[in-house]
Amino acid sequence: MKFRSLFYDSSINLRSISQKRLFISILLGILSAFIIYSFFFVLSESFRVISMSFDGEPNIISKENRLYYNLFFASLSVVFGNSITFNFLFSRPERVVHRFNSKRKRLLNDNIFLSFNFSYWFAKLGLSFGIFFMCCLEFEFLPYFKEFSFLLIVVLYLESFKSFSFFLKNFQRLKFMLAHVLLISFLSFGLSQIDVVNYKAVDKAMLRNNPIMDLPFSTFYDQKGQNHRYPWIKVKLCSDRAGRPIFFSDKVEYTYDELPSFIIKECSYLREELIAFTTIEIEADKESNIYNIKLFEEILSNMNIGRVVYSIKTNDTLFGKYERRGIKKRILPFNLVLNDSLTNLPPSLPSSYDDWVDDRIKDTLFISVGNTIRVNNKIIERKDLKNQLKKYYSPHTLFLYQYNKNSTYQDYIDVYGVHVEVVDNLRRLKQVVFEGSFYYYSKAYLDVHLKLKLEYPLIIGEEFK
Repeated sequence: MKFRSLFYDSSINLRSISQKRLFISILLGILSAFIIYSFFFVLSESFRVISMSFDGEPNIISKENRLYYNLFFASLSVVFGNSITFNFLFSRPERVVHRFNSKRKRLLNDNIFLSFNFSYWFAKLGLSFGIFFMCCLEFEFLPYFKEFSFLLIVVLYLESFKSFSFFLKNFQRLKFMLAHVLLISFLSFGLSQIDVVNYKAVDKAMLRNNPIMDLPFSTFYDQKGQNHRYPWIKVKLCSDRAGRPIFFSDKVEYTYDELPSFIIKECSYLREELIAFTTIEIEADKESNIYNIKLFEEILSNMNIGRVVYSIKTNDTLFGKYERRGIKKRILPFNLVLNDSLTNLPPSLPSSYDDWVDDRIKDTLFISVGNTIRVNNKIIERKDLKNQLKKYYSPHTLFLYQYNKNSTYQDYIDVYGVHVEVVDNLRRLKQVVFEGSFYYYSKAYLDVHLKLKLEYPLIIGEEFK
């Protein structure tokens, strides 16, 4: 017995653990888990605030994804806290285990190396992904690694528990493990409900001057809609809490009354011959009232700005992350009639198209734009709209868009996108000279392009009923 006590003793007596040391160990483990969880939470929020998408929009995490991240970090923290509890509980030899007990040494070594080795690996991988997310990477993490991440938690837990299980007999091992798993799960779920940082206030601050727009969808986009050869100004249209239309540019809020001074300021940095080619890129929510967008265009027209690009969503999910798709439009003078009953502003445009249409116009096609699309007062399905526009297209026909007070931006894009696509296809059928470069067009191409525009014009009028 004396020889065994001096060199090796494998006897175990878990009942000899003092209640004080057990309580301190559990308290230390829970406190450590909270500190580690807080570190993960603050670090992830810091990366989220610093990072942004390629179009400069803030990185807002959905409620479902946030619950997952919180639960993952909480589970990871509780597993680390569990290892710290084991290490503190068996760090000093007592009557429970002898100082030369190999099982005790294995438990301490396994849990120490588990925590430090995994922390090193996870920190290196996490920081690498975080830095790349900030500057040059957009990757949808959850659909691919959600199951793997929870499997990682299970493996870490079993790795931390395996050495302690040697202290227990088979039946005791299963019984203790079930109770321990329930306790770990309860602590992980409870810890995940704690928001160390008020992320809602952070989200609100990030979105205050840089709102995220749910852009309208279109299957068609202009290949040259993002050509930045000319001056380019990006704006976001929305409404304030009082329902008044406002817009943002470079994270600065403006009212529509400030739009003329904004345009004058932006154009003051340009050469005079480039002002007429200034392009306004419009981002707006698909459910926005079309009247606010047309009012914005009217003010631009009065400022001699006639080029806009509507930013849209397409089926092209890959390039949608790197550049916006858009549909170009030229705002022609007096092509929009605003009903002054819809606004407090006095109408600045004529109430009839007879004052500006030329002698080529022989017919008018009335298109009611709204939840229901009507062509000459006949209801048309959206999938049949392209064929109908082809059928009625003529270089001598005015396509008169008629909006009502409930027409949305998406309703407008549904009609305008198809209309532009029809005219674009007609021009391409007769095109014999193609552009050689995205940034340079030859004289032959420009001559053919101008001829096709005259042969297949896009003549659109707009009014509110």
